[in-house]
Amino acid sequence: MLIDNKIALIQSVADVIGVKPEAITGKRKRLSEALARQIVMTLWSEAHSLQDSAEIVNRSHHTAAFYARKKTYEKLHYCEKSKEQMRKILQRYSQIILEQTTINE
Repeated sequence: MLIDNKIALIQSVADVIGVKPEAITGKRKRLSEALARQIVMTLWSEAHSLQDSAEIVNRSHHTAAFYARKKTYEKLHYCEKSKEQMRKILQRYSQIILEQTTINE
């Protein structure tokens, strides 16, 4: 799935993880916010540069996105809860995009 809508991505991750969208782009380091940030960077980096992936969550260096990808892929490898969360995030992203498309028609 090509993810090319920053706002929809952040909103879908926020909805599933249970944080506010502005918390994902903020500076706080609570576990849920950091996890949401890592997921956003990981999904965005699938079709964009690591630098762009870091900037989407207001981080200045591409290594933040590199680290996020590494941690996210490790979790997906062994954690069923993480796999389920990722499935829900992608499903929610698709739903938001579909709603936007329907409204614009």
